[in-house]
Amino acid sequence: MKPITSEALYEFRNPNSFTFSPDGSMGAFLLHQADKEKNGYNSDLYILEGKSVRQLTASHDVNSFIWTEDNKILFPAARDEKIKKKQSDKIPCTAYYLLDPKGGEALPAFEIPLKVIAIRKIAGTKYLLTAVVHKEDPDWPSLTEKEREEIVKDKEKIGYYTFDELPFWSQGRGVWNGNRNVLYLYDSADISIDRITGVHFDTGFTKVVGDCIYYTGADFNDVNPPMKGAFCYDILSKKTTTLIPQGTSQIHMVLPWGEKILVIAAIGGTVNDTPDFYTMNPDGSDLKLFADWDSCIGHGGLVSDARGGNGQGWKLAGKDFYFLSILENTSCLCKLSADGTISTHLTPNGSADFFDVSGDKIIYGGFFNGHLNELYENGKQITHFNDGFLEEYSVLPVEHHTFTASDGYLIHGWAIKPLNYIPGKKYPAILNIHGGPRGTYGDIFCHEMQQWANAGYFVFFCNPRGSEGRGDAFADVYGKYGTIDYDNLMDFADEMLRAYPDADKERFGVTGGSYGGYMTNWIIGHTNRFKAAVSQRSISNWLLYEFTSDIGYTFMHRHILHTAFEDYTKTWDQSPLKYAPNAKTPTLFIHSDNDFRCWMGEGLSMFNALKTLGVPAKLCLFRGESHELSRSGKPWNREGRLNEILGWFQKYLNDDH
Repeated sequence: MKPITSEALYEFRNPNSFTFSPDGSMGAFLLHQADKEKNGYNSDLYILEGKSVRQLTASHDVNSFIWTEDNKILFPAARDEKIKKKQSDKIPCTAYYLLDPKGGEALPAFEIPLKVIAIRKIAGTKYLLTAVVHKEDPDWPSLTEKEREEIVKDKEKIGYYTFDELPFWSQGRGVWNGNRNVLYLYDSADISIDRITGVHFDTGFTKVVGDCIYYTGADFNDVNPPMKGAFCYDILSKKTTTLIPQGTSQIHMVLPWGEKILVIAAIGGTVNDTPDFYTMNPDGSDLKLFADWDSCIGHGGLVSDARGGNGQGWKLAGKDFYFLSILENTSCLCKLSADGTISTHLTPNGSADFFDVSGDKIIYGGFFNGHLNELYENGKQITHFNDGFLEEYSVLPVEHHTFTASDGYLIHGWAIKPLNYIPGKKYPAILNIHGGPRGTYGDIFCHEMQQWANAGYFVFFCNPRGSEGRGDAFADVYGKYGTIDYDNLMDFADEMLRAYPDADKERFGVTGGSYGGYMTNWIIGHTNRFKAAVSQRSISNWLLYEFTSDIGYTFMHRHILHTAFEDYTKTWDQSPLKYAPNAKTPTLFIHSDNDFRCWMGEGLSMFNALKTLGVPAKLCLFRGESHELSRSGKPWNREGRLNEILGWFQKYLNDDH
């Protein structure tokens, strides 16, 4: 079988976004795959009818879709040259096409003079739109095409950014100052577009039920508050009811549930608390706890760099609320029933990443039983896009371990042995640290770790304190970064060296991204046990992070429990940069110049310090990439990142060092 290398990323075929048709007779999903030639991604529509899967499009440009009431598919695309030119000229414009899954070509449906990022069906010819609009923009739909062109031309003459609010940039969205996610009602029959939310309102969650639109968000003109509000808009009366005022709770979702409103939120808690289930009356009164929960609600997915796309993470089906959550070391489907009971593990151990429910059928997608991403129905695999990969490449088994750390907590971890492992022979090893810190590892396929093991390394990874899936108490590392989590990681490293005596402690490397990058920076300043390190999209200086990260202005209170102005000495004490003079470990820094979550100054600072101190160091700054480089960056850059990491470990963990 072929060893897994960096180029394997072009082989992964990722189904995602599966949803049933309104009548439940079939389902549609997208298939996502990296394209080496164009240095981008292809995404096409597929239909599932019974056990039959067939491809609907081959244009590689369908990245989202919705079903219409008559079982047709509506999707955005830029297939007309006029539309392409408008979008290239940055004129707000989104074109939609309608496709009958029973046959025929996709036909133009309508064009909307807005940058639409989500569309939801209401009824008949009415839709709910979410569009990105700047707070100082004109009313785009009311302008003529020529007026829109002139405004955009005037904007293009401005060669600078203006920042006057927080956040001024946003992870994955770029410079965001002044932008808002705005709700509109659109009627394709009379081509009317009516704005629902105000000039300064930024919308989050939305759900359409009958003639009501439920949504969360915040109204601001200075600093976007972490605590959003919950609202209900009546389409017929055009009146908005405030269900929960902004600034009081961390609200995730609000949606009707029988005669009540189901509220998923951390009521009265901090933004660190996981949400619980509450109910209230439709007028916003009588808010009370309905069911306790101690993990994430509505999103899942174990850590992997081999998935593409996403999909539905929750659904209200009759009186049952289905949702994804992470429980211990698995991402699974759960169900909240009308009597308040919660059923868990409706999907097997592994990583359920998205799902849909229709009657007694549950179809979900994700990583199970060592397979790459596929679709499953009620536990049975129904797509086989990656079976050929498993037959051709050496996917190495992942071995699960548990041990009790020095703090008394049970820690779960995993190991992958080197390709063609020979007992008694010494091999280099790599400790990999996940991000978050509320990320979660499991025994699923991860490209980078399979590549390292295929290249002859032991690979070790675990879920230390701070990880998701074990409750708020286990996840509480707030104000404790670099202490209990560091101890857990070092205990795990010791445990793995005992369990695998052929792992050479003299050729031991460490790496991690985001929070894992922070821990890598922290580790090299507190121990010299590792002979090489790779710090990815890291944090090195909380004094810098607080004032440059898109979430820095809220993150410090949440995670470090104080700001620089309140106690800069504690802020500095928890910064890896302070301990850089202790570092001796050769370190590679991986960062991106459009990473607004962990701005490139973090990697540059630590790199500069090590070079000044005479420690071997290198920095790879990837152009045009964000915090998501390893997962959804341009394929060539993803391949380059993987090669740089392996090259660094090969340089410093070989027999000559």
